Amino acid sequence: MNMGRVRNGVVVFACTLITIIWTASASAVTYDRMVVFGDSLSDHYGLYTYLEPITGAYDAVTNPDGVREVWSNGDVWAEYLATLWNAELDNRAIAGAMTQGHENSAVQAMTDSGTLPALGIRGQVNTYLDETGQPLSDNTLYVIWIGGNDLLVYGEGRSDAATAEEMISDAITNITAALGQLYDAGARKFLVMNLPDIGATPAYLNLGSDAGTAATALSESFNSALHSAVKAFAESENDETIHWTDVFTFLHQITDDGTFANTTGTYLVLDEEGRDTGAVNEPASDYLYWNGIHPTTRTHSLLADFVDEQLDDDSGSDSCFIGAAAFGPVSGSVWGWGALLLGVGAVSCRRKK
Repeated sequence: MNMGRVRNGVVVFACTLITIIWTASASAVTYDRMVVFGDSLSDHYGLYTYLEPITGAYDAVTNPDGVREVWSNGDVWAEYLATLWNAELDNRAIAGAMTQGHENSAVQAMTDSGTLPALGIRGQVNTYLDETGQPLSDNTLYVIWIGGNDLLVYGEGRSDAATAEEMISDAITNITAALGQLYDAGARKFLVMNLPDIGATPAYLNLGSDAGTAATALSESFNSALHSAVKAFAESENDETIHWTDVFTFLHQITDDGTFANTTGTYLVLDEEGRDTGAVNEPASDYLYWNGIHPTTRTHSLLADFVDEQLDDDSGSDSCFIGAAAFGPVSGSVWGWGALLLGVGAVSCRRKK
């Protein structure tokens, strides 16, 4: 056997494989249009548009019962991501939205009376479908990031659910139903984001270790159930792309790596009840959190960068779950073989057959 020829063949094969992997990984995934459904973690002017004519604009001193334009000190992650992609953004998120209904009883009463439309994730999707008609574009990215208010309401003892398991099950059912409605209407590209660690927020840290531990466990249980449900939804169809963003892990990473000088306090100066006093702590860039549970605009910007980078890593897959290592690399693909032969990190995606 001519060993020189064999070695040359191996080199050519390895170089070709590297080229294939580089081509796949360098092909960025972006979208020209995004439609976002969710709560105050994504809302900018959503609830404000509905309530400002009724309650007036929020002011910590003169109108503390008014409605805010945004629950941060600037733009939210969806706006930063749309700017990165030069994409059109249709932000349907509503602060206070649950997977079904609204967490504020007065706002929900306005829905029940017909003054406002349904504002939960199911209501947001229904309103969108009624306004836009069908079929939907199969090249638009439809984003769902919801569930935090379901957990907060349950933690406050205001939920209709008798147990945490029932609350989570009901919430996941609502989310998958919303995905199904969008899919049936023609949507094929989705981004689903899991919940941050509610127990690591200043609001829960201030309640003591027991409350924080319980809230963290609840967040993890919700995320596990959501992950399983989204995976099952993806496997039930054969022509959709679902991106998955692990916000829980991302926020822990930037909490621990020194990105922010202050990860336990808040940019807003809050009173003992957690209410906005109208004063702020400067500089804003030091703070991960804007108030007790919402991130600052700098955190939102970093989250947008993270989502953008993760979707780049998803390129070439028909159905991907960002950061979901439990699904493993694509079986028999250049990603799987590349990781084995060359030590290249495999993208955690699942290719639909």
